[in-house]
Amino acid sequence: MIENRMQLLGIAAAVMVAWIVSCNLIVDSVRQAQQPRKADATSLAPAAQTAEVRAALAGMPLEKPYVYAGGFECPFRAYGAGPSNDRPVHAPARRPVFALKAILTKGHPQAILEDDQGATFICGAGDSVRNQRVVSIGERGVTLRDRQGTYEIPVRQ
Repeated sequence: MIENRMQLLGIAAAVMVAWIVSCNLIVDSVRQAQQPRKADATSLAPAAQTAEVRAALAGMPLEKPYVYAGGFECPFRAYGAGPSNDRPVHAPARRPVFALKAILTKGHPQAILEDDQGATFICGAGDSVRNQRVVSIGERGVTLRDRQGTYEIPVRQ
């Protein structure tokens, strides 16, 4: 019986030693994780990948590859800096080309317009045709307005 107790005490002592060792290993790993480490290029990415990134960055243009358009300003400009002189890089939308086929002046004036694709429109003042608002219809032509401004399609003789 005494031998059984001695064996149990030996096993308990061995378990406690193993537990203390594992706790120390955990504490050491936590301490190492909390210490700041200085990163270098090789610890962040393999040399082959950093070479590819450097090669890609070397070919980047020095100018801004973007422009803020439509009156918007760069949200990242320095505080107090004035508005930028950037110009929009996109071309304005192309106006549809209309041919004035006829003007009907009796009663409420109407115009017959044909676009460059062959579609025909009969419209009066205030109507919209292909995002073009008909401003007025007179004996000499039709006045249209879009986002780019107002223009006239004259009667061709």
